[in-house]
Amino acid sequence: MMDRVSVVGAYDLHVHSAPCVYPRLADDLTIAEAARDAGLRGLVFKSHHEATVGRAAAVNAALTRQNPAPFTAYGSVTLNHALGGINPAAVEAALKTGARVVWLPTVDSQGHVDVFGHSGSWDVQGAEFHAQRPAPLTILAQDALTPQVKAILSLCQEHDVALATGHLGKAEVVALARFARQQRFERLVITHPLFRVPGFQPEELPELVASGVFFEFTYCALAPMWRHTTVEDTVTAIRAIGVEHAYLSSDGGQTHNPMPHEGLRLLAQMCLEKGLSLANVRMLIEDTPARLIGAQPN
Repeated sequence: MMDRVSVVGAYDLHVHSAPCVYPRLADDLTIAEAARDAGLRGLVFKSHHEATVGRAAAVNAALTRQNPAPFTAYGSVTLNHALGGINPAAVEAALKTGARVVWLPTVDSQGHVDVFGHSGSWDVQGAEFHAQRPAPLTILAQDALTPQVKAILSLCQEHDVALATGHLGKAEVVALARFARQQRFERLVITHPLFRVPGFQPEELPELVASGVFFEFTYCALAPMWRHTTVEDTVTAIRAIGVEHAYLSSDGGQTHNPMPHEGLRLLAQMCLEKGLSLANVRMLIEDTPARLIGAQPN
């Protein structure tokens, strides 16, 4: 009989919730309560347009009053135009107030625009913006990394937090991974590499493998409304890079996807049924994500 994956003890490092400019399934507290009740130990709230540190702190205060079960919500910051773009000052403020993940530009990145044809929207969902949209954001200038992104990596290194590539294009991801290796940075996350942006193929990923580089594989990327990749390619990619360099997350919270904790469970179960061992799946949803955000081991 096939084993069933439990998300008890797991962490989800990529969760979307309301309030948001995009439609979301539920608010911060509702999503966190559901994850806690399913047995997760923690999650990271991500917004494309604001830092979520204060929101996570409010959730933690509410959950502690309800039930002191071991669960923690963590905040993050995403460097789109609403936060001043690739802005070290925004990063420093977020880190000093407790952010555990810094995402480089997503919906405002040049990589996103190159793939989807515009900023602020995907092929599945989006929002209407009336303010003038500045030029798309990139971490490269004349094929070299900008001083701003180097300063951001240094801040993440100083504070021992994860830096994620967001929706950077392939060339940007490769350049940043090389620089991170040179700097001996140990918490670089290649965000959903099989998603349409950055759009890697599984066989392209091993060249990015290095100590301290992690690859995030998400439920949303292969969910029915998105279908940017497959579970077969996800498992192939994890095997190609080595399970110790990978972790799973939901990237959930959209109205057309299940609750994030359930998206994480579905992805983990599918990986198990496509040939990964149960021990490997536990590493992908528990051990590695906990280590990335500095959580106490279970």
